[in-house]
Amino acid sequence: MRAFVVLSAVVALAAACSAVGSNRGFAEGCESDTQCSSPMTCRSAFVNGACVAQKSCTITCSTDADCQALDPKGKCFVGCNEKVCLKTP
Repeated sequence: MRAFVVLSAVVALAAACSAVGSNRGFAEGCESDTQCSSPMTCRSAFVNGACVAQKSCTITCSTDADCQALDPKGKCFVGCNEKVCLKTP
């Protein structure tokens, strides 16, 4: 079940990569930190043992509650060298 949630989050992340401009919201695609609304930064997710190419605006987290402050569907997942928030379906 967790693999499905992570895969779904990556699909949502890829769809969000079409966002343009700055001040992007939670889980919107990005290429640099300056595109994300504060306090978020542009980070990769860690899926199936590797960092994925798609990045999104997010924050680091310790628990799901950290992410749910951004969005009720936010969950804390292991990212590239850190835990980050991803939006789940």
